[in-house]
Amino acid sequence: MTGLAGLALALIGMAATRPRADARPPAAPATAEHTPLPQLPPPGLVIPAYKPGPLPFRPGQRLTYRVSWLGIPAAEARVELHSSREDRDVLTAEAWLETNRFIDMFFKMRDYMREEMSAATFETREEYFRQRETRSFNDYFVNFDHDAGVVTAVRKNRKGEAVKRYIAGNGYGPLSGAIMALTQPRGPGSVFIFDVFTGDHRYVLDFKIASRERIRVPAGDFDAYRIVPSVVYFNDKTMGRELRYTLLWVSADDRRLPLRAEAGTFIGSLRADLVRVDNPALASR
Repeated sequence: MTGLAGLALALIGMAATRPRADARPPAAPATAEHTPLPQLPPPGLVIPAYKPGPLPFRPGQRLTYRVSWLGIPAAEARVELHSSREDRDVLTAEAWLETNRFIDMFFKMRDYMREEMSAATFETREEYFRQRETRSFNDYFVNFDHDAGVVTAVRKNRKGEAVKRYIAGNGYGPLSGAIMALTQPRGPGSVFIFDVFTGDHRYVLDFKIASRERIRVPAGDFDAYRIVPSVVYFNDKTMGRELRYTLLWVSADDRRLPLRAEAGTFIGSLRADLVRVDNPALASR
């Protein structure tokens, strides 16, 4: 469930408002005494370097999603993007995922993700992931050293700290990776590959735009691109047992709104639908 939640947050989309004081992460933990050697990427795997296109989102934007499980309302997700007050060269993306009271009786989730990225290139600088679930209480701090081509992930919980390091020349956090993907020119047949780090997990994802179709979500009716992601590589072998399929829909216009995400898992189907766009300026463009 954790990996799927990270993917959903990464691919649903992002928008913008001011950061909340209570949502800022605590200070990053100290590096463990014995820092492991970086893990090499899979042999023969080439991760493309993409050039950023025009950013379709504006400050003051928030996207809200309704998440359902087997057709039953299960959770709410919110995604935001805003500029840093201290540094105009930095963008901050945030996402929240919270299950409702009914689902809390079976599986409680209060997850939060925050990323800082370059406003010019959308390269991820730092990622913080706060995992608060029924049996999981973890804080993840991820640093992207693009000059050295190394991603360092620190997991901190009651048992202490664990450090993982990866060789990654073009690595992204899930939210910044989604922003970069949404800025790319696209149409049926287009394919994109991204190296994504969520907490201390690494995904290499292949996205193929399969078709253009009309869909309806609570936010309205849209012409959309139907996107079929596939997992090229995942550092946790349980991923194949948990995830059956994933589908995404993004509006086929300049707004590039992430409209819907669907996933089939061993616990049943999940769907996230766009409910509203708080800033009407984007919705009416």
